[in-house]
Amino acid sequence: MKSISLFTVLTLFYTSSLFSQCQVLVWADEFDSAGLPDQQKWKYQVGAGGWGNNELQYYTNARSENSRVENGNLIIEARKEAYKGSQYTSARISSKFAITYGRVEMRAQLPHGRGTWAAMWMYPNGTSYGNGGWPDNGEIDIMEYVGHDSNVVHASVHSNAYNWKNKNVKTNWQKSPGLESGFHIYALEWDTLKMDFYIDNIKYMSVTNDNSGWQSWPFDKDFHLILNMAIGGSWGGEKGVDNTIFPAKYVIDYVRMYSSPGTYLPIAGPTKVFSDSVYTYSVPKNDGDVFHWTLPVDASIVGIADSNVIKVKWGAADGKVILKVDKTCGTFADTLLVYVYDTLLQTSFAVEPWPIPGRIQSEDFDKGGKGRAYYDNSAGNTGSSVYRAGEDVDLEKCMDADSSQNLGWVADGEWLEYSVDVDSSAYYNFNFRVASISEGGAVHIEMNGVDVTGKILIPNTGGWQTWQTKKVFYKALTKGKQFMRLVIETGGFNLNYIDVTKGTTSDVGIENNVMNAVAVYPNPVESTVLVSCALLSNEDVKLSVCNSLGQEVYVKNYVSPTKTFKTELSLSQLPAGIYFLSILQADKIYVAKIFKQN
Repeated sequence: MKSISLFTVLTLFYTSSLFSQCQVLVWADEFDSAGLPDQQKWKYQVGAGGWGNNELQYYTNARSENSRVENGNLIIEARKEAYKGSQYTSARISSKFAITYGRVEMRAQLPHGRGTWAAMWMYPNGTSYGNGGWPDNGEIDIMEYVGHDSNVVHASVHSNAYNWKNKNVKTNWQKSPGLESGFHIYALEWDTLKMDFYIDNIKYMSVTNDNSGWQSWPFDKDFHLILNMAIGGSWGGEKGVDNTIFPAKYVIDYVRMYSSPGTYLPIAGPTKVFSDSVYTYSVPKNDGDVFHWTLPVDASIVGIADSNVIKVKWGAADGKVILKVDKTCGTFADTLLVYVYDTLLQTSFAVEPWPIPGRIQSEDFDKGGKGRAYYDNSAGNTGSSVYRAGEDVDLEKCMDADSSQNLGWVADGEWLEYSVDVDSSAYYNFNFRVASISEGGAVHIEMNGVDVTGKILIPNTGGWQTWQTKKVFYKALTKGKQFMRLVIETGGFNLNYIDVTKGTTSDVGIENNVMNAVAVYPNPVESTVLVSCALLSNEDVKLSVCNSLGQEVYVKNYVSPTKTFKTELSLSQLPAGIYFLSILQADKIYVAKIFKQN
């Protein structure tokens, strides 16, 4: 495990006024476990199409040739190879964690060669300003490096008022030797007043909040981190691409995010709840922290009260979840305003929440209006349907069997919410009834603000009213009333309905066309089992064990195993019960059920 040296801490202490009071590590990846990047921390952005910059590469999904962890480093590797219509491959990953204010830091060795374009940058989670997208909601480029301009790093900040299209982007560069031959530290320090950009703790750009509004400063909300290496493009390819440089490697030692004083304790948890139901709220934990929670009078903590993670049973009143934390360097606080269903002015279209398992029609989203029950980028109903008169959601008459309406004209960042009641904590299958004439549409499902499905790609069905069912298998849901949000990651499709059904382990094999069984012996087991499986390839695998609620209780990555995969697994620390062992390899999943005794 890598550790932060005393020298580094002291250097930050003396060079950064933002962190002179208290520095708190809230998220990090030290890249200590070999294999694919940790899927609990990162997700892939996949595809070609130029990515708005005329880039040449195809960003692949969970492909070890382009993204892997080895020798304690993350390797993002660009290769010269024909792949799905592109002549180059690479990887682009984004963090599942986001931060508002703080220090974001990376130690990395940059790629060599004309035509490469490596970056460390941040993009907003929210779409609340202006056009709902770029540049109105901002972009923070902590480090950009183009291979034709060696040993020069760039930092830039984009907003509605200042961006490269307006030719007035706020940017600067710094020349520094050895960027391709050794590791250097790239960092952003960000608070309500300004952003400072560093290389090896030397500040070379500062951008100040002029308090003129979101047009120049949309940087007051959560941003997530993106790491990628493009090939060619409007900037990276200004002087062409040298095809002798491949494979080109962008090598990252670690990524760390630190909070800033007074803002480092964002409480994680739902802001919309049902009365008489239990929800989890949490903050990061650091050594020596003492936690003090305050709740509305008719809400109560279930279980341990002085922890960084609490379970709250809500009454009928809205109120604030307040947390104060005593630290060795001071006392800090955060507050989360929570609304109870009956006071939300958001109600189920059917009065009662939709039951799961069950069918949810796309047009039957909650009542409550734009910004509360849904978000749509355009005004009015492009589809001219009168089914939800007065709402800005685009609906039209549906030609699919047993349906009257479908959702259409969906765009990036739009969402719809549905009040649901999950029958029991179990695995479920999501069946999306979709139609499209294009490739690349994508959605995900959130339950109470937590992504439970991951990115779901929508197929080309051959027509806007040519309907197919996209099946997504075996996702863990928890029992109780919840807000289910359908989030449009990439538009370009129609949606009729979502059927949610109970799942079984056999569903996983159906989805991925893998009928190979995982052999587990002995089973039932008391302590140690031998796991074996006939893999279809030598690609990296992730082995994980989940309990009956779908919570991951054990995980290990294997780099390039043999096709006759065997390993010993100790389950002695787990309580008795039923567990599901899965072996994930690229887009294939192998599954077995384990019965743990004693």
